[in-house]
Formats: sequence, structure tokens, C-alpha cells
Amino acid sequence: MGASNVVKLQVFVKKDCEVCSRARKLAQQADEQFPNLEVDIVDMNEAQFVREDVFAVPTFILEGRVLSLGNPQKSELHDEVASLLNERGLV
Repeated sequence: MGASNVVKLQVFVKKDCEVCSRARKLAQQADEQFPNLEVDIVDMNEAQFVREDVFAVPTFILEGRVLSLGNPQKSELHDEVASLLNERGLV
């Protein structure tokens, strides 16, 4: 798929973060529900570059903007993704 055919979700996590397992699960569920969603789990323990606006984990970034510091509600995440996909005619 070309970049114009997907919406990108980055989820920043750390190995020693207790709530990050929930973040990984939320990201996986969204990835399974939305074929045009590209999910990238970024482990900050291994990342060479981290965005300046990522200062807590987990952080969800949807198409370059911070969607949530901490875990969003599943419905909130899915609504935001669906809305963006809809705007772009990708649903």
C-alpha cells in the first residue's frame, strides 16, 4: 500500500512500563479492525530518535499529532482512526 492509502498510528512504549502492555493491545486491536491503518510500536528503550512531544509512555500519535498521553479508551481511539480514514475516503 502506498503512503497515501494509509493512516499512521505510532505508539511509544517502554519495556519497564506497566501500562504499556495495554497500549500494545489497543494498537493491535485497532490494526486488526482498520485495514488502512499502519501501526508502529516504538520501544523508547531501543529508539535512536524520539519526538520532542513524546515525554511519557504510552503516547499515541495519529498522523503526526498527539492523540493521547496514556492509554485512550478503545472507543476514542477507534473513533479518531475511523474519522480520519473517513475524511480521506479510505473506508
